[in-house]
Amino acid sequence: MEEKEKTKQETAKAAKIGVSSEADAVLDRMVQKVNNGFSGWRVTKNDLASWVLTYFENHGLNGALEKIRKDHFDQVAYLESVVKELKHARKAGGVTPNVDKLLAPISSQIKTISDRKRRGSE
Repeated sequence: MEEKEKTKQETAKAAKIGVSSEADAVLDRMVQKVNNGFSGWRVTKNDLASWVLTYFENHGLNGALEKIRKDHFDQVAYLESVVKELKHARKAGGVTPNVDKLLAPISSQIKTISDRKRRGSE
């Protein structure tokens, strides 16, 4: 009884997040796999999502940071942040950052894209 009360209290404190339909379907499949042949308790989607997130933070996040950042890199947002940094430096009267260095993360991507286009047209 005490364990059920604890679970209810934790659920009451739960935060809500939105996930894609694809991620929701993955979570459904994962819950089915976890619960298949497991008679100790029924794992809910909320239980599993919470467990996966906290486990991943401690066991996988550092190794996945580069891929996560690469997969979610937004060139326009990055350029906006570069412009903001340059304007701030100019306004402060300080040393203007090296623009080539600031543009390096997208310069390599642009070069790769143009190289692919050139190879495709040959």
